[in-house]
Amino acid sequence: KKNHVVIGNYTYLDGALHVMLSVAADSIMNTVAQARPKGTTTLAYLCTPTDMHVISKEASLAAESNYHSWLFKPLGAMIEAGFQIMSKGKYLKKNVWRTDDFYLVDGLVVNQGPNYALAKRLQHWRAILAYGSGIPVCSNIAPSTATVSVVKATTFRWAYGGIPYFVPYEVFEQDTTNAVMTAALIYDLQSKNSFSNPENKTEHKIGNSMEIFKFNSYHGGVWRSGYLMDSLGVPSVLIYFLGGPNLFVPATVVIFGALSAAAASILS
Repeated sequence: KKNHVVIGNYTYLDGALHVMLSVAADSIMNTVAQARPKGTTTLAYLCTPTDMHVISKEASLAAESNYHSWLFKPLGAMIEAGFQIMSKGKYLKKNVWRTDDFYLVDGLVVNQGPNYALAKRLQHWRAILAYGSGIPVCSNIAPSTATVSVVKATTFRWAYGGIPYFVPYEVFEQDTTNAVMTAALIYDLQSKNSFSNPENKTEHKIGNSMEIFKFNSYHGGVWRSGYLMDSLGVPSVLIYFLGGPNLFVPATVVIFGALSAAAASILS
């Protein structure tokens, strides 16, 4: 019992099995943590960015700045405004959410389904409860990653191909994510000043356990984008089919130019 134990939940299954697996893993992790002496067990997770989180002030201000960055991309801004108008506000929603006490982000993606959302939220809830009771928690948020389980869904693969157009979104390769998140875990376990240790709450000014996710977060742009991630699905797919992030704007200009010329020719 003197040895420090780290228990990580890195599990995934499709559909309702994911929820069942998450519940089973949670039961095991909580039972072990409660049975061992305080401070000798650490719970570890790879948190998803596609959930609601308390975020840093800097990330929220960056999201607002990116939302108003149309001055630096007039053609792109006109096209993005077209998405908003034609969808009656469904697409490209503003990604700024604040209360008197917290800066927040709504990263939920409805198309991922309720099972995924609940399975990951269970992990987040356990992380919050454990941290609040004095158990160290390594719960760093991992970026959107082109894993087999994600890209096997055709629409997600298309969306991942177009979403980097919306700065600063970035989709990571699995090896990169593995390396980055492993390094973050090692830091949390080895650093005496890590926020993951509840004893450092005061040092990191953590007044609410929900704030643990805003440190060492590799969110892939979800927090700092000007647009909500759930409002980018269809636009990202269209961008993918119009040449991807680099060719989307010129391709759109050429298409509209050709259509305008054809319309003018017909009317004349």
